[in-house]
Amino acid sequence: MKKFDVFDGHNDAVQSLVDYKPAGRDFLVRSETGHLDLPRALEGSLAGGLFALHARPERQPENDLTITSDGYEVTYTGTVDPDYARRPIDGQLSAMKALIGRSSGQMRFAMSVNDIEIARTENAIAVVLHMEGPKRSIRN
Repeated sequence: MKKFDVFDGHNDAVQSLVDYKPAGRDFLVRSETGHLDLPRALEGSLAGGLFALHARPERQPENDLTITSDGYEVTYTGTVDPDYARRPIDGQLSAMKALIGRSSGQMRFAMSVNDIEIARTENAIAVVLHMEGPKRSIRN
């Protein structure tokens, strides 16, 4: 079978980084916990991905689950206050910078298609950051 590169359209790895929270996981070490770490990413031919930065709402919504005849609907909170959101987002960005610094060149930030292509040719994982915002509703 011919090998092909994978680009992950969204992952929440940042939320569980030891660089972000002391009880987190070290992304550079193989783990049976979680859906992504560097050793498994390299084995799976991950060329890069969208790494989500996310600020959880200050207060969790109440009565946000509605059971329907064909599943359920979850209503999420509205807009998050920018001053409140800045703290966790800044922490997550710092964590990603620290992780990339510790990765010995195996990971790098990418801000363009060209950056992704360069990372691919150098066998590094391209990290594209994106902001995950509140959702209005999800239906199953």
